[in-house]
Amino acid sequence: MKKILFIFLSLIFITTSADAGECHRVDGSLVIDQTDEDKETPLSDNGTDFLNDSCQEEPNFYKLQIYKVLLCTKDPYVPNGNLPILNRCVTTIIDRGIAGDPMNMIIEPGEEFDMLDGADLLLPVNKYTHAAIISSSVIWVKHFETFVIANGNGYTMQGYKNHASQYSTGSTCWSKKDKATTYTNSAVSSSSNGRASINATWIDSESKSLSISNQSTDNPKALSLVCGATPDANYGYSAEILDSLDDRVDGTEKCGEGSHEADHLLCEVTFGNYQNYEGVLGTTGGDLAAFNLLQNDLSLATNKNNATKLLYVISFENPLDINEQTTGLKISVSTTSAVSFDVHQDDSAGNGNVQAKKLGANPFGVIFQTKTKRSRGAWR
Repeated sequence: MKKILFIFLSLIFITTSADAGECHRVDGSLVIDQTDEDKETPLSDNGTDFLNDSCQEEPNFYKLQIYKVLLCTKDPYVPNGNLPILNRCVTTIIDRGIAGDPMNMIIEPGEEFDMLDGADLLLPVNKYTHAAIISSSVIWVKHFETFVIANGNGYTMQGYKNHASQYSTGSTCWSKKDKATTYTNSAVSSSSNGRASINATWIDSESKSLSISNQSTDNPKALSLVCGATPDANYGYSAEILDSLDDRVDGTEKCGEGSHEADHLLCEVTFGNYQNYEGVLGTTGGDLAAFNLLQNDLSLATNKNNATKLLYVISFENPLDINEQTTGLKISVSTTSAVSFDVHQDDSAGNGNVQAKKLGANPFGVIFQTKTKRSRGAWR
C-alpha cells in the first residue's frame, strides 16, 4: 500500500516581469496616443507604435470559483473537443462537489491564499503526470487604470453611465460592479441557437443570473468601465464569461487565424469547447495547459449558454513527485497578463474621444511545486 504523507498546501500568486503586449506606461499610467486624431488604436506596448485597441495587464483582483483540484497519473484531456477522462485523476486536493459550495479564490499580486484554511493535506506517494482544476467559466475582475498623454498630463476618457447619451468622464476608469461581458463579444439575444449568440440573461454554475452587455460605441449603458477622478461606489467586480474557446477544425486552426473569414472559425459567431495544449500563461517552463468548457454536470458544453464550467488541465514537463522526502506542495496561479483593458473610439459626435470599453479576462496560468527535506527549503 502506498504511504500517505501529511503535506501542507499553500497558494500564492506569481508576480513576473512585464511581457511584450502589456500596456505602455508613464509613471504608472496608461498612455493614450495624441498624434492620431482618429485614435482607433490609441494604445501601445512599446511607446513608439500605437497600434492596439487593447493591452494586457495584471489585475488588482482576480476571483475564481473553484470546484475541484485533482492530481492525475495519466492524461485526462482528450484533444479536439472530446469528453475528458477525469477518472485518470486519482488524488483529490480540493473537492467542493459540482454545485452549491465552490471555493471563492481571490488572487491579489503577491498575496497568499490558503486553500485549506490552515489544515493539513493527506496525499498518497506517487508520480503525477497531470493536474486538473475545475472552476466556473466566469472570471471576476476588479481593476482600475489612470490614463495620460505622452507628457504625463491626464487624458479624459469616456465610460459607463446609466444614461442614453451621456458618458461618465475622467482620467481614471474602473470596473463597474456586477457588469457582465463575454470573452468573444458575441451577439446577445433573448434566445440562442448556441452558435451565434448568448442569452442576454445568462445563468452561471451557481444559478446566478448575469445580465450580459456587449459594447457598442454609441451606448453609454453598454460600457462596463466607469470613468471619473477616483473610483467611487460603482467600483467592484465585473464578470467575464468564457463563452467559447479558441481551437477549431480538429485543433489545426484557431479562431481568427488561417481561413478566419469562414464562420466556423470566428469565435464570436460559433462555439468551441476546447483549447488544445499550449504553454502555461506567465511561465517559461515546459509545462503545457489545455482547456474544456463543461456543463454543470461536467459533461462537455454544447453551446454558449450551457458552458458554465471550465476544465483546466496541466501536463507537467517533469512528473510531480510526491515521495517520502516531500514536506510541502505549493500551487501558484499566474495572472500577470490575465486582463485585457479594451478601449474604442466614439465616432458618433465626431470628437474622437476614447471610451473605456471593458475588462476582458484571459485564462490564468498554474504551476505546481514541491518542497523536500533535502532541498533545504527550496520550491521546485
